Amino acid sequence: MADANSIKLKADTIPKQTLPQNLGGLVLNPGAYYITGNASLNGVLTLNGNDTSKYLFYITDSFTVKSGSFIKLQGAAAKNIFWISGGNVLIEEFTSLRGVVIASGNIEIRSNNQSMLALYSINGNILIKNDQPPIPSIFFSPGDEVLSEFAGATLELITNDITV
Repeated sequence: MADANSIKLKADTIPKQTLPQNLGGLVLNPGAYYITGNASLNGVLTLNGNDTSKYLFYITDSFTVKSGSFIKLQGAAAKNIFWISGGNVLIEEFTSLRGVVIASGNIEIRSNNQSMLALYSINGNILIKNDQPPIPSIFFSPGDEVLSEFAGATLELITNDITV
């Protein structure tokens, strides 16, 4: 059974297309993407595809989803979107992020958030600051077999399905 760190290491081996540090305004097709340094989503990121399309975003450092930003799914399914961050992840107020987040550091989600996420922190904590009804999220603790099976199987599919 793989843990989140070995899942992250496996993701290292997948060929990726390089993206700019701000993902806002981009329209992307299924694939594996690489962002060097700190990354942000400031605006709208559109993901084209269908319910079997897969997306992997590999960020070498921290990732911030700025207030008011969101992902527009054009046929894509949230369960097939993976965010792997080498640092902390901050999801600010009034945002809507989708997918599975694996962070080396802390994950913080602020108030008034419409995100639908599965969250896993390898070496940090997960903090939800929410004064609204709970956001739909799943939390995993270190060594969680569900995460290992779910993310490991999906990364295997990504490895076989994505060409960049």
